Amino acid sequence: MEKQAMILRAVTAVVCLLLNFQAFAYDAKTLKAMDGVQSELSYCIGYFNIVKQCIGNQDAKLSETTARVIHLVGERAIKLGLDIGMSNEAIVARSAASKEEELALMQHSCATIKPVVDRYENRCKEVLLHQDAVLKEYLAR
Repeated sequence: MEKQAMILRAVTAVVCLLLNFQAFAYDAKTLKAMDGVQSELSYCIGYFNIVKQCIGNQDAKLSETTARVIHLVGERAIKLGLDIGMSNEAIVARSAASKEEELALMQHSCATIKPVVDRYENRCKEVLLHQDAVLKEYLAR
């Protein structure tokens, strides 16, 4: 009886793993394209976090709106990352590395945020509003 329970737990674990790792359902080109979009979402999480930090308490409404955008982009980045087989740790690490790159671009100072805004504002808006079109861009490469 104990052996059957162990086998059942093992089978259940394998089924759960297979359900969580949907990457096997995509071809290599699609996976690469989805990875590109996930990477862009990671940069956008960093961008919006930096904007929110720089806004601080100066504009409560904008700060609140930015927080909602961060949450939405974060959910998308996590879902897409998991869909392509990334671990939670890899998703978090990519997002942190993206933000660190952006902070370096602005020399870790909100006074010099302009290069980050110039580089990411429009693209993040595009990724946020038209994620499917961005995926098609990657697929066309």
